[in-house]
Amino acid sequence: MAWHRVGAIEASYRKPNWQPEGPLGWGFWVESEPVDGGAPHGQLLAAVAASFPTLDLTLSEADSSGNYLDGIIGWEGSEVILWAERLEGILYAWSLQQEPVERLRSEILRRAPAFF
Repeated sequence: MAWHRVGAIEASYRKPNWQPEGPLGWGFWVESEPVDGGAPHGQLLAAVAASFPTLDLTLSEADSSGNYLDGIIGWEGSEVILWAERLEGILYAWSLQQEPVERLRSEILRRAPAFF
C-alpha cells in the first residue's frame, strides 16, 4: 500500500498554476507516493463527485505529456480549482471560499485510504 498525506488548509495566494498573484484564497495539498501509471488523484476526485449530486467535476489534461491534470469542482455556487502532477503524486485544491475547500478535504480524507 502506497503512502499518502493530506495537508492542512492554509490561506494562500498561490493558485494551482503557481502564479503568486490574485486574491487571497484557501488551499490544501494531497501528496502520495508515485505509483505505476501515476497517482490516482483523478479517480479519487471522481469518487467524491459521484457521492454528491450537486457537485460538478471537470477534469482535463493540462499538457500533452499526460502527467499534469487540472480541473474545477463546482459545488453549490462555489468553485474549487484543481491541479495535479500524476507521476509526482501531488494534488492541489484552491478556492476563494474556505467552506468548499473544507468539505472537499473532509471527503478526500475519508476516501483516500481506498486509493493509496
